[in-house]
Amino acid sequence: MGGNISKEIENARVNEATELDATGKGIGNLPPSIGSLESLHRLNLSRNKLKELPPQIGGLRSLVSLNLFNNKLAELPQEFTNLAALEELNLSVNKLTTLPRGFGSFNHLFFLDLSYNDLGELTPQIGLISTLRELHLSFNNLEELPAELSR
Repeated sequence: MGGNISKEIENARVNEATELDATGKGIGNLPPSIGSLESLHRLNLSRNKLKELPPQIGGLRSLVSLNLFNNKLAELPQEFTNLAALEELNLSVNKLTTLPRGFGSFNHLFFLDLSYNDLGELTPQIGLISTLRELHLSFNNLEELPAELSR
């Protein structure tokens, strides 16, 4: 299982696909070629076994929806913050302990789900996301929220 993701990515690239749904395919590693999907608007990688994301994920500059629900992600690459077009981001049910520097750079993000992770603190930059309308943080190790969220 999970061996065909490279083939799916290549097909999506050749066909200039705007959506890729790889839900529940047992994917343990995402190949760097994911960054070649410049036309991609929606990417669903939920219910897989991803422990990390390649830095090339930051090349998906047209991406507006990213679903990484129920994986095993412990951290995100710094390049993740290059996904400036994101409107919906689901990172729930992972193992995240921290977020990359610059996480507040999402100028279009209105939905963010970080619930069921191991976050001990949130970067104050989350409060800089002025478009954010829905933020889910339950079941983390948070003792306090940044004052910037009370805007």
